[in-house]
Amino acid sequence: MILEALKTQTAAQHQQVEASLLMQPIANRTLTPENYTRILRKFYGFFHPLENAIHHLPGLDNYLPDIMARRKSGSILQDLRAIHHESITLTTLPLCPDVPQITQISEGFGALYVMEGSTLGGKIISKIVYETLGYTPEHGTSFFNGYGSQTGPKWKAFQEALTRFAVTPAQENAVVQTAIQTFKKLENWFNS
Repeated sequence: MILEALKTQTAAQHQQVEASLLMQPIANRTLTPENYTRILRKFYGFFHPLENAIHHLPGLDNYLPDIMARRKSGSILQDLRAIHHESITLTTLPLCPDVPQITQISEGFGALYVMEGSTLGGKIISKIVYETLGYTPEHGTSFFNGYGSQTGPKWKAFQEALTRFAVTPAQENAVVQTAIQTFKKLENWFNS
């Protein structure tokens, strides 16, 4: 089954992203406004170009009708602006030059597995950020807060859509390989 294959085959890459130097201040609860800003900037730099590729993919909305509501880079920008009380412009945020190429629905689902899955871990991160910096979903943690009280239901809906899509071994393999590639490229970007 696709969900079990994704979980087991991406576990090592997922752990490497979480263990990256960038994410250590969260794990160690040593967040400062400066390193938290760096984390947000890195997520924006990866998510924004990847979202642009995914959300222009024809046919994906047949499986995920709410695909446009699943964009997260705007909430990162909102958080950066709330923290810095200024207008952060897109030209000041570096973008990752090496995101996965998304040309098929299977690749879109593979990348979305990483992005949508981050909303689950984000709930934990949001709590840590609140405890260490006092930032709330309204002021600095809207990205990590995911979909708020709808995070669980949105994740379940994503899993159901993915299961409806990946019905052949070829589709399943393409989704898994893109998810692995997405984690690896995210780790490289975090470490750059």
